[in-house]
Amino acid sequence: MIPFAASLACVAFIIMFRWLGIAKIAKSAMEEGRHAAAVLGAKEISEDQKESQIRQASLNLFGVFVQFTGRAGAALVVPFIILFVLDLLGLAAMNDVLALLLRWEIIAGMCALAICAAWLRR
Repeated sequence: MIPFAASLACVAFIIMFRWLGIAKIAKSAMEEGRHAAAVLGAKEISEDQKESQIRQASLNLFGVFVQFTGRAGAALVVPFIILFVLDLLGLAAMNDVLALLLRWEIIAGMCALAICAAWLRR
């Protein structure tokens, strides 16, 4: 039951990750950073305009950081709730499931699966 519970937690995290749009938030942070770098390198913009635009970009990046952190936290809460319920029902001990998920072989395998899935989606 422990491998099933671990798989269920992973699937719940993936579903929450996609549903909450965490990848889109990260992409918008990267775009904002690129824009700020372009502003810093632009020679046709005055220093005052650069300062104003960089200040706005930093505020935007802070907002993106808060959104990313909140959504990532929410994506982590759902699998933990599932594991907690399974533990309460006596189906799988949460400590045993977490011990399985934190093994290096499992982490490496999940990373390999994620890379393959991303490559196949292109």
